[in-house]
Amino acid sequence: MIREHLIFRKAVPEDKPAVLAICAQIWEGDDYIPEVWDAWIADPYGQFSVVELDGKVVGLGKLTRLTPTEWWLEGLRVDPAYQGQGIGRFLHEQGVALANRLGKGVLRFATSSANHSVHRFAADTGFAHIGGYALFKGPASTSPTAFTPLPEGDLDIASRLLEGSERFQAAQRLFEDRWWTWQTLTRELLSRYAAQGQLLGWRRRGRRLSGLALVSDYPSEGRLIVHYADAPGDLLSDLARDLRHLAGERGLELVDWKVFDRPDTRAALEAAGYENTWENTLWVFERPIRPGAVDSE
Repeated sequence: MIREHLIFRKAVPEDKPAVLAICAQIWEGDDYIPEVWDAWIADPYGQFSVVELDGKVVGLGKLTRLTPTEWWLEGLRVDPAYQGQGIGRFLHEQGVALANRLGKGVLRFATSSANHSVHRFAADTGFAHIGGYALFKGPASTSPTAFTPLPEGDLDIASRLLEGSERFQAAQRLFEDRWWTWQTLTRELLSRYAAQGQLLGWRRRGRRLSGLALVSDYPSEGRLIVHYADAPGDLLSDLARDLRHLAGERGLELVDWKVFDRPDTRAALEAAGYENTWENTLWVFERPIRPGAVDSE
């Protein structure tokens, strides 16, 4: 079996040409891994790993520590010339085993709802599917916005709004902190976003806080990225529409938002002028880390 000849090890700087050659064949050459190579190879907490077969790098993957108790598997890639031989499963299992050695708490990852082989890996290694995210985009508009930076003094109100949100609870209290990575939205993170001016309060007609949004501007791409946004009940559609106004006010072209996939949320965004831009959804999986476990399961 090919598995007996696979070597899983930590990536080193000398692996870069081989890794980039694999990535050049992924996503039509638009893979993000070349951009994060330096950060991944220098990560002091997680591990950037490769798989060798007969001295050749044929796959790669990354274990990332998001917080001391939340870990993330990402960047699993297999050289197209070697796909279909169990290397992806081997990488996944080794990543789980590595998390058991290095971490504690929970381990998560995300993949397409259409990636059935990875769903099988997940089931076989004790992961549970905890939700999906739909990709929506909305064009910027020119109307005034009711969003303003949330002051530190309103963090308690914002926290109560989230705790009372059925959508937030259904999403397991997760949000997209960075691209394609979900973790728990804590009070500490709310405070950090507020200090950076990225936590915005939404007040309808100048009244009390009715909703909030965590956002980032990407001027070079013309996008307003929504890390998380929420408002009670039917107000979500109005908030979503106002995010389009915010993008226009900031000179951006569109709003880019991965929303927790529910019929009411989809309906709210569609009513606010957004379009679902991907036929699939992004599924998030989770399992407990078992420190000291000998293998992945």
